[in-house]
Amino acid sequence: MGLWSVELPAPKAQAHSMSASRKESVVTDVIERLRHDFPRARAARIGRIVSEEYDALVANHIRIELYVPNLVEHSARERLTDAN
Repeated sequence: MGLWSVELPAPKAQAHSMSASRKESVVTDVIERLRHDFPRARAARIGRIVSEEYDALVANHIRIELYVPNLVEHSARERLTDAN
């Protein structure tokens, strides 16, 4: 994991094309970027939001892996901005 280590929630039981290791990689990268933009937000909260956004995209069958990190970051950023 990167500099901002966060324990991710266990993945929900669902069939999808992206592996758990891919999820961890995407979520970790997005968390690291958002920690710089939201330094006062708790790392655990950012991790939970990012993980929830990732799961929501996968549950909605967003399978174009190239776009998943950007979509996750955009949604998480909106939620963190709304909370401030």
